[in-house]
Amino acid sequence: MAIGDLIVGIDIGTSRVCCCLGQINKFNTVEILNSTSFECDGFKKGKYESVDAIARAIRFVVSEIESQHDFIIESAYVNILGKYVDVYSTNYGIELEDKYAGVSQEDIDNLIKGAARRRASRRL
Repeated sequence: MAIGDLIVGIDIGTSRVCCCLGQINKFNTVEILNSTSFECDGFKKGKYESVDAIARAIRFVVSEIESQHDFIIESAYVNILGKYVDVYSTNYGIELEDKYAGVSQEDIDNLIKGAARRRASRRL
């Protein structure tokens, strides 16, 4: 990482979602520029109860940071802990209908759905 690079971290906890924005300083360490959090009731006793509540909390904290610093977050380091969390490494792709038109939201949605179906079939 170079001086001035921005880093975003998102922590999804049992009672809240936190987002932190940092920047690499001249000492090659991360200097925290801003942080925000949002209460989230998406977990109950360490289990996911409402993915929609978790997604809503993530959207809120990301939009807060974006609006306060007038830029769009394109990537982030995400932390999710819990005994019911599984991490899957997979490779899945889709073919774009028109490679010159760019990637649409529908393309992204189809990719996520296909990867989720592939993951579900691997668990059976």
